[in-house]
Amino acid sequence: MKKTSLFLLFIFFASITFAKEVKPVKNVILMIPDGTSIGVYSAARWYKVYNDMGDALHVDPYFTGTVSTFSSNEPIGDSAPTTSTYMTGVPSRAGWVATYPLVDPGNDL
Repeated sequence: MKKTSLFLLFIFFASITFAKEVKPVKNVILMIPDGTSIGVYSAARWYKVYNDMGDALHVDPYFTGTVSTFSSNEPIGDSAPTTSTYMTGVPSRAGWVATYPLVDPGNDL
């Protein structure tokens, strides 16, 4: 009984000594892999499976969602206007950076 009590007391003080305060999250990392679609990741996974290298990619634990976007006047957006769209939620015109076009019913999607 005495050994058990001493062991539990030791564990208690050791846990207090090595315990660290949990700090709140301060930063969010937004990774925008320009030019990389879901198909590229699927092809990479199949390549790994085919070569007996596992079936997961190193980036898999970091994926929490995907977003599809486009320019205001083109279905496949360039990196600059689509990044502006990610950040603001407003589609930009192809070739423009963080500049938003006036409404153009004949040209807008």
